[in-house]
Amino acid sequence: MTPKLYARIARFTKAYRLREAMPDRSWTGIAYEAGYFDQRHMIRDYKEFTGMAPAALERYLAQTPLHMQASIPLWRQCWETARMSRDFSILSGKSI
Repeated sequence: MTPKLYARIARFTKAYRLREAMPDRSWTGIAYEAGYFDQRHMIRDYKEFTGMAPAALERYLAQTPLHMQASIPLWRQCWETARMSRDFSILSGKSI
């Protein structure tokens, strides 16, 4: 996995978790808080990683009682992402 792909997955995961934790927050707000340039880029990642747009995935997941990442504290996931990004940048010799 390339550092760029890892960063995209981490950003997507953060957006997913933010929406799960704050369902009343707008998609635009989620996109910016997760580190996306704009909502369009977030939607592109959602479609690539899940095969669905964010709202379609949300409707689909609402039919199940499972919350994939709700039990992991958001601060911990962000800390792990930052730590792993730093490790990848050291291994690749590039700054992320």
